[in-house]
Parts: sequence; C-alpha cells; structure tokens
Amino acid sequence: MAFVYEKGPFYASVAECRDRNFRDPRARGISVDVGGVEGRFATVAGCLCGCTKSAISTQTIKGTVCSCTNTQVTVLEQDNNNYYDIIQLTATTIIKPPVTPPCKVGTPVEVTFNPSDAQRKENPAGGCPTPTPTPPPA
Repeated sequence: MAFVYEKGPFYASVAECRDRNFRDPRARGISVDVGGVEGRFATVAGCLCGCTKSAISTQTIKGTVCSCTNTQVTVLEQDNNNYYDIIQLTATTIIKPPVTPPCKVGTPVEVTFNPSDAQRKENPAGGCPTPTPTPPPA
C-alpha cells in the first residue's frame, strides 16, 4: 500500500488504469490542509487494476522422489542430500515429469510449488527419511 499526496487544485483519480480503461471518479482521496497547503491524500492498494502471476512467489527444486500420496510428495534435494521437502499437492504445484501413487522411489523430478505448501526437513544421515513403522494394534 502506498500513500499519494496530490498538491494543488488538480484531482487525479488514484483508481485509474489507462491500459484497462478503468476509471473510478469517486476514488479521489481525502482533502487535507497541511500548514496552508491544500491537497489530497489517497491510498493506492497493490493489484488495484489486476495482478500478474509474478506477484505470487514460487520455488523450484530438483531432486528425487522419496514417496508420494494423492495429497503430497516427498523429494530429496539434488543439491543437498541432507535435506528433503514434503510438498502438499495443490492446483499450483507442478511436477515434471508427473508422478502418481504408487510412485517409483528415486525418480528424478523438478517441482515448482508455493513455499507455504512445503516443509523443508533435515536428515543429518542423508538420503530419504525412513518411514516410521505403524505399531500393531493392542
């Protein structure tokens, strides 16, 4: 968000996007008088006239598949075998080549995802995490 101060008798709308033919004559800001100088303050919000995909941050990693389900994939990082990522599969997750369960462990992949959809974990021993065995029912 930014604050815009317009000095003088002119009042330009802050909600104008000439490239999209969008104009809101009511978005003229708030009149102010600062020490005898008159003008207008207005707030300009990001993405007022539309956002681009560049506003959404993504991360891409290369590695090998440790495991996968219908909701997540675990990938051992190519650059550092002491780290693996557990990535939730969302509409914006891209896996090249695509993998589906049952996935083949060790398949090389490139995954593009939203960082908030993943957990990066360290495995000092290196390699994929070992699954925790399910205890038998008592």
